[in-house]
Amino acid sequence: MAIFNSNLDKLNQVSSVTQLGKASEVAAEPGKEFIFRLRNGTEVGRARTLGDFLSRLRTVPIESIEYHFNGRHFSPWLRYLKLNQLADSIEKLTSKGERLREDILEQVSKVWLK
Repeated sequence: MAIFNSNLDKLNQVSSVTQLGKASEVAAEPGKEFIFRLRNGTEVGRARTLGDFLSRLRTVPIESIEYHFNGRHFSPWLRYLKLNQLADSIEKLTSKGERLREDILEQVSKVWLK
């Protein structure tokens, strides 16, 4: 957990462009943003870049994260941004609840903070 917290601190302190390199510069075309929704369809956030995605992951209701994770919605969007390794690592997660949120953020830090 200490490694995760250290990496999460880095995610919070360093700008996404500096820290995530070219991945953060990749932006979805208009109309292809990731739209965070609740199961009932209510929109709770949008992400055009990986930096947007991380910001929304920190703040959207856990119900939205679980809905998209269980529906396997994250991976296709990450693959669209050419973030295949990150998509693969997120697909392998098995956690639930707030731990799922933490695990997704941890996967991002493992892949991009090497």
